[in-house]
Parts: sequence; structure tokens; C-alpha cells
Amino acid sequence: MYGDNFPRLGRLVMCCAGLAFCSAGLAADDVLVHGKLRWTKEDNGQDIKLDDAAAFCARRGAGWRLPHVGELAALHAEGGGMPAFRLSGNWFWTDTPVTSEEAAKFEHLGWGVVLSNGRRTQTFKFMSFGSRALCVQAL
Repeated sequence: MYGDNFPRLGRLVMCCAGLAFCSAGLAADDVLVHGKLRWTKEDNGQDIKLDDAAAFCARRGAGWRLPHVGELAALHAEGGGMPAFRLSGNWFWTDTPVTSEEAAKFEHLGWGVVLSNGRRTQTFKFMSFGSRALCVQAL
């Protein structure tokens, strides 16, 4: 685990105001608010395939899902402070599908984001090495 200091994750900006709530069994200390989204503070903690990542988020309760690629990339910013996330990895799945215009064999690919630099990348949905799930819910 990288702990709370994240030297390898670069600079991420988080708005941590208004956390006086509980949702789907998560205590206020287990979530962060950024814009109009509620994020889990911790990822799933181990390598995970795309289908399993989506199921992991859905098990959290109503409205919990993998983020869209733009939502996840927005966590990365050029400036800002250090996040309060507790993450075990650096590359995270999204629920954004890869289209035929973006890649050949698109049906086998999924989008992810490297949080250390905000880069959007594709990998095979069945690959789990280094992949994590960070869950989000609309407020």
C-alpha cells in the first residue's frame, strides 16, 4: 500500500467538505466528495479484471459504479494538494467502453486511468495485473 502520502501518485485534488453522511453501509470516513460525486476512499486492494471491478462497485449498493473515464481523469490535476485516498495501485478501471473508432478488437478492451499522470489508457478486459477498482456514486 502507498499509505496516505502517495509520492508515486502525483498531485490529486480532492474536495473533502460536507462528509456528514453515511451511504450504503459506508461511514462518512470511508468516502470523499469531489464535485457532484461520492468516491470510496479505498480501492479494492488487489489486481482485478473489468467485470469483477464493476461487480465490486455494484455490491456497495444502489448507485455505486465504476467511474466514467473523464470522472476518473478529473481526479488528477497539475496543481493541488495531496488526496485522502488509501490506494493500493495506480491504474484504475472505468466503465467507459472502447469504441470501434478507437481501436481494433475494441470489444475486448476497456478504458482505465493512471492516477499519477491522468493518462487514459486501454487494456484487455480480462487482464487484472496492476488494475484496481475505485467506486463512485452520484450525490
